[in-house]
Amino acid sequence: LPELINHYTEIAGKPHLLPLYGYGLTFVCNQQANAREMLDDCLNFRREGIPCDLVGLEPGWMSEHYDFTINKQWHPERFYIPHWSPKGSHTFLGAASRLGFKISLWLCCDYDLSYAEEALIPKEEEPQDRHHDDFEKDEHLGHAPLRMDKLTKPDEPWFEHLKKFVDQGVSAFKMDGANQVNEHPDRMWGNGMTDEEMHNLYPTLLNKQMSLGFKEHTGKRAMIYSSGGYAGIQRYSATWAGDTGGGSGPLTSMLNHGLSGHSNTSCDMDVFSHQGIHFGFLMPWSQLCSWAYWRHPWLLEEKSLEVFKYYARLRYRLLPYIYSMAHIASRTGMPIMRSMNLMFPDDPECENRISQYMFGESFLTGAFTDTIYLPEGKWFDFWSGEVYTGKQELKCNIPEDRGGPLFVRSGAIIPNWPEMDYVGHKPVNKIDLHVYSAGKSSFTLYEDDGISYDYLDGAVATTLIENSFNNGLMELTIHTRKGSYKGMPENRCYDLYIHAIGKPSSVLVDNKLLEVSKWSYDEKRATIAIHSLAENKDKIVVVINPEMLL
Repeated sequence: LPELINHYTEIAGKPHLLPLYGYGLTFVCNQQANAREMLDDCLNFRREGIPCDLVGLEPGWMSEHYDFTINKQWHPERFYIPHWSPKGSHTFLGAASRLGFKISLWLCCDYDLSYAEEALIPKEEEPQDRHHDDFEKDEHLGHAPLRMDKLTKPDEPWFEHLKKFVDQGVSAFKMDGANQVNEHPDRMWGNGMTDEEMHNLYPTLLNKQMSLGFKEHTGKRAMIYSSGGYAGIQRYSATWAGDTGGGSGPLTSMLNHGLSGHSNTSCDMDVFSHQGIHFGFLMPWSQLCSWAYWRHPWLLEEKSLEVFKYYARLRYRLLPYIYSMAHIASRTGMPIMRSMNLMFPDDPECENRISQYMFGESFLTGAFTDTIYLPEGKWFDFWSGEVYTGKQELKCNIPEDRGGPLFVRSGAIIPNWPEMDYVGHKPVNKIDLHVYSAGKSSFTLYEDDGISYDYLDGAVATTLIENSFNNGLMELTIHTRKGSYKGMPENRCYDLYIHAIGKPSSVLVDNKLLEVSKWSYDEKRATIAIHSLAENKDKIVVVINPEMLL
């Protein structure tokens, strides 16, 4: 299956690499919010210590509710911007930016996108125009399809009217299902196609024009997220599961998306259950939508608020791991959320497991269940630290303040960031490496500037980390970073946390015995901690001689 997905995405397109902040948390305001209330939401995230990067506005941001036209404007009272100075740090967008937030706008579209696509075709290849008389009369409509479009300006691409909002500071767009997924049985499109011919094509064209329009205008990666799509959409945007809630139904859909070469999937998070929060933060990208609701974290019961805070902080610590998985997806089509049969094709027990999945290559996640099947190998309970042997179904003991099973695969090497409020809040000069010791394993950390398309031209830094256990010794090698990108930290150091290992009799770093005062051992968690290993011109080699491996 991985090979098939790789081949398929060579044809249909590799998954889009979202801007790094897109893999953080997206919060969509209640539709009644005005500019001040939106900024209050931003302030509450910071005051509560909940990391968040993207804040979205629903249809009420427009002067005309659900405006499908290219004449849309900010609502003059709710989102006032002085006409004599329409952009700059003095606007509410500038205020949000100073708090570390990007702004997303909800959009609906019924524009005829075919004109812009046809304009890309060389003149000698233009198809013959088809007229009303070329089509048979539809027995239900009583007439053939007609060109009834009152919205479209054939010579003006759809994204053209959105540039002014981007110039003011808008960074992302949420593409509603209306009307991109609706049927238009009485419509003949500008390229001469009937709706039956255009229906599946339309969402992909919409997301293509949004993504490429943003790229051409800004030079930056787009954060476009859509509730409608078709083959090829993975090249341009992320998707979410529409108004389906955050339960097990969207989970099945998202696993199927991954098997179809589409990695950047999500659904609206259910914050009223610990299970929903658990699932909501352990998916390719996370979205909390308060469209017609009051799902704001600080309005939850106290216990649920603490659970939400924990998972939000956990996700942000895991961003270097998640982003590395996103890089792999953009290169191979291998999704971030991986179905069990994709990862373990030779285990028949994994064939129909739809309440669990691999979150990247190392985390085994259960959702809306307290029972999980462990494939062959050793697995570490992320909550308790206990070690289990695979090829068994396990009834999990889930702590009250957690929402589901979470296991780590034997041999996993998982990079963690320091805690931060948003992507870019702090320089990442230090990375924690959590190593789950056993056998031989490796991990490649991918880093880039997080926002531009320079990574396509090789502006990427990779760090290979290798782990092996042989003849009673554990050896961990952190290779020097290869490659570079704009804004790359000049110096890097690491804190190591090596799990499930006996108390060492000695620890060596680069063939030098490390003083006992410079490492510690946690008996309860069976974890060695080694701090502040500085990157050098060659590589860092850590050798541990444990009394025993657990």
